[in-house]
Amino acid sequence: MSPAPSFHDELGVKVRHWNFRTFLAVNVMCIGAAAFGYAQGISGSTLGQPSFSLDMGLTTASNATQLISAMNALFYVGAFFGTVANGWIADRWGRKPSILLGTIIVLVSAALLAGSVNMAMFIVFRFFSGFGAYILAMSVPLWITETVPPDVRGIFAMFNGFFINIGYLLASYIGFGFYHYTGAGLAAWRGPIALNGAPCVAMLMGLYWMPESPRFLLMKGKDAEARRIVRMLHSSVADPDHYYAEKELFQMRKQIELDRTLDSSWLAMYKRPSYFRRMVMAFFVVFSIAASGAQVIANYASILFSNLGFGPTKQLLFYAGLYCASTPPNLLECLYIDRMSRTKLVAIGLIILACIMSVYTALTAQFINTTNLAGQKAAVAMLFIFFFAYAATVDGPTWFYTAELFPTHLRSKGMVVGTGTYALSSLVWVMSGPTAIKNIEWRFFLIFIILNVLSAIIIWIWFPDTKGKSLEEIAALFGDDDLVVVYTRDIHLDAHHHVVADLALDGGKSATVIEDITDESEKYGRPSVEREAK
Repeated sequence: MSPAPSFHDELGVKVRHWNFRTFLAVNVMCIGAAAFGYAQGISGSTLGQPSFSLDMGLTTASNATQLISAMNALFYVGAFFGTVANGWIADRWGRKPSILLGTIIVLVSAALLAGSVNMAMFIVFRFFSGFGAYILAMSVPLWITETVPPDVRGIFAMFNGFFINIGYLLASYIGFGFYHYTGAGLAAWRGPIALNGAPCVAMLMGLYWMPESPRFLLMKGKDAEARRIVRMLHSSVADPDHYYAEKELFQMRKQIELDRTLDSSWLAMYKRPSYFRRMVMAFFVVFSIAASGAQVIANYASILFSNLGFGPTKQLLFYAGLYCASTPPNLLECLYIDRMSRTKLVAIGLIILACIMSVYTALTAQFINTTNLAGQKAAVAMLFIFFFAYAATVDGPTWFYTAELFPTHLRSKGMVVGTGTYALSSLVWVMSGPTAIKNIEWRFFLIFIILNVLSAIIIWIWFPDTKGKSLEEIAALFGDDDLVVVYTRDIHLDAHHHVVADLALDGGKSATVIEDITDESEKYGRPSVEREAK
């Protein structure tokens, strides 16, 4: 799906400021998101394979429930440590190298998981799979957020969610196919895991040709390379002189000149109240979405379907169907993600999920361990509807709203907070899931209903909307007007290829700056040819 043009140039004419190369670059980078989705989603399919339980001795193990919990828990423990490590990697080496590292780790882990000879080995490499997968989960939306134009940022960021879902979908249907491959015997579970390497190989083949985040390059003083990338990705035939790209680049460059002088340590996140507020918001939004109930369903759908009386074939088929149901709404959300308030969409989504979960819980309480097939099918249908609603509302913002909240010099650390929260929240739910489902059954889901409603109210009232705003202007939403060097509305281009802008200075003063951008090789980045303090 291609984003609709939405930028208005200075004459009030609607002009599109992205092109096929923008579309292609985002899609190639999102192959990494598919690798992440596959790595995370394969556990549900694997648990539904009788060959896995037999091969790993789970059918006779007295601690089978604990081993299943550990299998999923170690993935999220690795996810947390991978996220923390990537906060340094992405800032030190770049967004592209971090995607490369995550891809290689997932690829190697997939091979070793498929070759596991016992449960202990399998659990260990689930840790490394989570480590690499969450480097991808953090780095891909970070790259997209920093690279695409602001007016279509939400749409392109939704591609990340769509590809994650594609990864889940492939993992589930490949698992279902291998279940019916009788020639594999007890090795039937190994094939789907090994195929996690396919999107990794595709990612490695395409990554070399992809550009680095222009904002990262500006942070490292590589202005010329950043300019080339912005002009390449933020232009169209309707803007042959790259006026829009030059205005945006000017704003990025001036803002990052300030950002480079600011404290970028973790301590700075706590010392400045507005940064701390952003960190709390990043934590809360992601925790709320992770606590919607989707993670428990995703990891333990086979157990839920089994409790409703369905056998292995239907368990795997239903599990695959969940992601088939969530793929169309991922694309559908592209139509309105940049038209609706981000926070209102999340809040509405959480309320809808609470309502669906309430119906599912009531049906489960009534028909679990019964022979009422109609009631059991209705409960399964509610899980399908839940996944559809999840993908249509909260799935996309999970991964990119956090990136929008923070300035460039702290953005990777902000993503650590958001993605790390998702990993730790998921860890809590997957650790408690099997035991809770076994002992308190449907009552477990009451927790998600309550959390969804409370979170929706808080997000609706207190959280700011970042839709369509330049990343350099987000600070103003938190009262940090002193950290916004120049607003988009104050940047203009004249007929002689001069950028004319009003910059904010210390002490409440401003200055008019004029820069000549005609000669890329000689004049770009020179001091202003005119500067008048006001």
